[in-house]
Amino acid sequence: MLPARRALLQASLAAMDSAVLVLADAEAHLAEDPTLAELLALQPLLRLRRRALPAPLDLAGLSRPHYRLTRADEPDAARAGFLGFPQGFLLDAFCDLAVALSRRDPHASPLAREVLDRLARPVEALVLTTPG
Repeated sequence: MLPARRALLQASLAAMDSAVLVLADAEAHLAEDPTLAELLALQPLLRLRRRALPAPLDLAGLSRPHYRLTRADEPDAARAGFLGFPQGFLLDAFCDLAVALSRRDPHASPLAREVLDRLARPVEALVLTTPG
């Protein structure tokens, strides 16, 4: 990771208030995702926990490790997941999500918050992105 990029991500992660866990599939290895190792070194409130996670959605035969973010005080309530460790602009989204979770700030608009408050049970959304 370039030093300027590292400094920007460190500044972003500095806004964390409480611990956030990165739940990594037990098959994932830091050697495969050196960016994760760098992020963990930048912010001690960001912590890695390895565990067997449910199999990720099989998209065109992809079988990459997946990662989920959750608050440390709610380890079984994963809030977002990534198939493979995010790179590029998705890394910014990963850091933003970690900060939002740590501060209990969903970053939702007032209308989105109103709609979310009316949900009677948990809902999962699948968002597919492409590199670039």
